[in-house]
Amino acid sequence: VSLSPTAYHPATLACLFLAFSLVAAGCSIFGLLRSSYAKSLGDLTYGLYMIHGILLFVCFRFIIGIERASQFTATEHWAAVFVVAMVLVLISKISFRYVEQPVIRFTGPLTIWIHASVRSFALPRFLPRSTRPAPAGGAGGWRRAGRPRHMTLGGAPNRALVAWHAGERERQGES
Repeated sequence: VSLSPTAYHPATLACLFLAFSLVAAGCSIFGLLRSSYAKSLGDLTYGLYMIHGILLFVCFRFIIGIERASQFTATEHWAAVFVVAMVLVLISKISFRYVEQPVIRFTGPLTIWIHASVRSFALPRFLPRSTRPAPAGGAGGWRRAGRPRHMTLGGAPNRALVAWHAGERERQGES
């Protein structure tokens, strides 16, 4: 069943443009995109993306068989895809829980360690003078607790840059 002759039909493109524009503009589709189900599906999207092709290939090539799958009716085809989709969501949830989440938790401290290890290559040295931190007690460029503006992200301190800056101040004999 097709609503338009091709995917590039002007009506199809207009509908897709409208849908993507609404979501990009922040529309939550009557709260649907803010629900806990939508958020957990969003957590699974990387796993879904990475695994779907492999799983479809294995199922249609080795489990069902290409010859048999080529003789499926539309209903049988979509029933098979539905079953594979449920298995895919389950595998993606397991992948997110036991692979992605531990890696995500590990990368924060790893990033801070990398920034602290390569202090001579840290960002503030290469910034233009207007964005470099002002001397202690000097005017301009300072924000909460003596942190330069570029050391905060959305008002929260960037821990790696704050640690780098503290080390630089110690080396220069500042307090």
